[in-house]
Amino acid sequence: THDDDTNRKIIDGKQPQEDCSNNNNMPKSSTLKLEEPYTITKDTNNMKPSEPSIHNISYLPPSLHPYAHLARLDKPIGTMLLLHPCLWSTALAYTPLLSNATVATSAASASPLAFTILCTKFAVGSFIMRGAGCTINDMWDAKYDKQVTRTKSRPLASGVLSYNQAWVFLSAQLTAGLAVLLSLEPHLQDCFIWGAAS
Repeated sequence: THDDDTNRKIIDGKQPQEDCSNNNNMPKSSTLKLEEPYTITKDTNNMKPSEPSIHNISYLPPSLHPYAHLARLDKPIGTMLLLHPCLWSTALAYTPLLSNATVATSAASASPLAFTILCTKFAVGSFIMRGAGCTINDMWDAKYDKQVTRTKSRPLASGVLSYNQAWVFLSAQLTAGLAVLLSLEPHLQDCFIWGAAS
């Protein structure tokens, strides 16, 4: 019988082989088509933004949108990461001055108004210099950004802005950042020392 033949094969040290000739009805494994992470999609009709915006910049004139994207105005998380240490350290330094301020010192640099002005300067400086850093990054990496799905829609990589326009924009950013730095008198020398040390 069939069972006796199977047992005899097992005893002889041979495993029985099943007949797979009639297994045509078995489901075949489906082939998964994995898209490469850096493949550029040629269909631009249904193209979605590769880098979704966090902050809405629709209030700006359309002509300024490419510059806002270049400075990552629509993604302010980098500015917040740069600004928070400035505000935190300033608050720690000013707390004892504000709580123990005398009449003489409160009229000078230890006043709440001076604290607010300094925090505002740090906020403006963080916004400007973070944007300048993003501009420089895109100018350096434009040829690589064109080949990456996530970054190919950036202003320089997509050709919306030219390198000359980026240079002019970067010059304006650095000039504004220098103006903020020079306004930090009488602590300008300390700023240069600690900036060089870092």
